[in-house]
Amino acid sequence: MCTRLNPFITLVLVVCSMSSAAAIPWTGRGGDRLWSNPANWQSSKVPTSSDEAYVDAPAAAAPNGPIIQDGIDAKAALLACDVAGEPTITMTGGILELAGWGMWCGDGRGCRATFNMGGGTIDFIGLPGIFEMAWQEASDPPGSCQATWNMTGGTVNAKGVDMPGKGNGGYARINLYGGVFNVGTARGGLVMYKNGLITITEGTLVLEGDERMKVDGLIAAGQITAYDGAGYLELDFDERKCDHGFALAA
Repeated sequence: MCTRLNPFITLVLVVCSMSSAAAIPWTGRGGDRLWSNPANWQSSKVPTSSDEAYVDAPAAAAPNGPIIQDGIDAKAALLACDVAGEPTITMTGGILELAGWGMWCGDGRGCRATFNMGGGTIDFIGLPGIFEMAWQEASDPPGSCQATWNMTGGTVNAKGVDMPGKGNGGYARINLYGGVFNVGTARGGLVMYKNGLITITEGTLVLEGDERMKVDGLIAAGQITAYDGAGYLELDFDERKCDHGFALAA
């Protein structure tokens, strides 16, 4: 059975979230790198679902970025890594809920962001709920923005993925070594430009809707591969799912 959200209720939630949003930068001064420790955030305030969490370098540069682990229920309206440097985030368990725009990973000139996910669940519950990687201005030099997503376990539920954002020369890569990465249909679902790459080994990429033609084109272009091009992809189209479902695994 397919469930549809009441559009009026959704609008109210979005307006409330935006009106009370605050920008909270990561400082890492708590010494343990845990997302849930107030001492690791500016003004000793852990982000809530109404706040924008900025995990930027140099405070979040490896090995100082935040850790989300079992027992941590992390929340934000927006999670952003968009300042020059090499910010990192590590997730081994727990929950991350993004109640607004979603996530900006590697956006901004000179930003080279890395997210390492070995477990837990990331839910893009807000609107538009987009995972945007390596967005950069057309005037920036090629490769100014870079984002790498290393996934060995866990589950991601994104409404849409844009990699690299705008297609203006950024580099975005998703390494599905394990876990399940679900992509909905918001803003085109999975949108990949020429510098976007997804390589699948033990993980699974699941797209909502009949995306066979799009995926065939991305595979032919070498932008979705198995084992960095050394293996074969298994494609499964399930017409029994709501609006159909499409899964890729190596």
